[in-house]
Amino acid sequence: MDKKYCIFDLDGTLIDSMGYWMDTPREFLKSIGIKEEDGLEEALKMTMPMSVNEAAGYFIDKFKLDIKEQDIIDNTSKIMQDHYRNDIPLKPGADKYIKALYDAGKKLCVASATEESLIYECLERLGIAKYFDFALSCATIGVSKHKPDIYIEASKRLGGKIEDSAVYEDLLLTVKTAKDAGFYTIAKYDENQKDDWTEIEKIADESICKWEDAIKEIK
Repeated sequence: MDKKYCIFDLDGTLIDSMGYWMDTPREFLKSIGIKEEDGLEEALKMTMPMSVNEAAGYFIDKFKLDIKEQDIIDNTSKIMQDHYRNDIPLKPGADKYIKALYDAGKKLCVASATEESLIYECLERLGIAKYFDFALSCATIGVSKHKPDIYIEASKRLGGKIEDSAVYEDLLLTVKTAKDAGFYTIAKYDENQKDDWTEIEKIADESICKWEDAIKEIK
């Protein structure tokens, strides 16, 4: 990896949080009567790259819910906030890889669907906040990762251009979004995306299964 500017997804890429994101809305939706046969798993996968507002709206439309978006957001966000602040772990070796990039003179940021305050709290708790110039949320940009706006803005804020910026992602959709926009894309394996991994590897410029094994590729 020889790009100077590095844009990292958070959930499923740097931290092992996708299981939490799947379980929290699943529990809430089941509590109000949504069943697996209603297409619950498909709906959960669709909302992975979305902001919390977009996901709440999607659930309401998908399952014809007579509930306000804010009620869904409040119920699920409270649970996830506690996890970000207390127990979501780093992906093994992520801290060593990030430090190696930083020591090599790269400029780093986080671009995530998660709200910025939680990103900062999580990175601080895990001891890697100091390596990142800033964190940027889809909520701040106003559009999800179905479009490349957040990556383009992150690259600009880092002082780079699309052609000299690398985007690290774990989802098929987000790898495609970044790749189609012209970014150098690096896919990080996440067990929750194992069914898509073969396709992800075909699209990405690089793929990483274990962070520590990839350190030697930094140039």
